[in-house]
Amino acid sequence: MPGSGCLILAAADPALVPVASSFAFKGARPPRRRLWNPRPVADLALVNANVLTMDPGRPRASAVVITGGRIEAVAAGPTPFDPAEFNPAQVVDLRGATLLPGFNDAHNHMTGFGMSLAEVDLRSPPVGSLDELYAAIARRAQTTAPGTG
Repeated sequence: MPGSGCLILAAADPALVPVASSFAFKGARPPRRRLWNPRPVADLALVNANVLTMDPGRPRASAVVITGGRIEAVAAGPTPFDPAEFNPAQVVDLRGATLLPGFNDAHNHMTGFGMSLAEVDLRSPPVGSLDELYAAIARRAQTTAPGTG
């Protein structure tokens, strides 16, 4: 059923990760005509989509054109521009699936991360025997101040 699917750009295809990190609609440029250029101008056109822009001024769109990992154009209605005008290298028909802005969140939990710095890695690998386990603990003991570990 159209609109029942959901595509989170960051998880859809690893090749699209740079796109997900710059999925900003407010700065999207209007369509540009490039009738004279025979080579691909845009990298990707996502068409027939239910785009949730997160922009209160235009909360929905139907297509997105991406060039160099950035939003080139956003179609606000069913056919306000023809994505083929951008001569995209790839056109993906989302068949009514929902497209959401995505991002990659590289973070850590500071308390847990800090505590892990004092731990000895006893997983297998790198530790494959009791002798290797004893050696790993001895190495850590040599670099740990008395009373702190």
